[in-house]
Amino acid sequence: MQSLKVRILSEEYAFRAENPELTRAAVEEVNRLIGEYRQKISDYSPVRLAVLAATSLAEKVLEHEQRLNAIQEELERLNRYVTTSIEENRSESRKQDEQIRLAESEADLASAMQRAEQDASAADQSEQA
Repeated sequence: MQSLKVRILSEEYAFRAENPELTRAAVEEVNRLIGEYRQKISDYSPVRLAVLAATSLAEKVLEHEQRLNAIQEELERLNRYVTTSIEENRSESRKQDEQIRLAESEADLASAMQRAEQDASAADQSEQA
């Protein structure tokens, strides 16, 4: 944490900031908003102007949090979709592998039966000769 002195309106404030650049940027935004409200509503006290600025910033934060939550929910949905798709593809791949092994086994069995028939036929022919 770093000590930081900033000015909001005409008052100086001391902060302990983890990210001084971010804190300075936040103070600039607060001062900018207060300045906008002061131009629009010149008879408001500094406290009321600060409350308006704080409310405006809080609305932005809440809006961004809602958008972030929506993005996180969409990412979770997409993650579930991708995971399900991968699992389905793996399952389908296993089925195809099993079908290939079965077809190979059937071909091996047919080949073995054909050889056995040929061997039996050859044995019959040698017995007859």
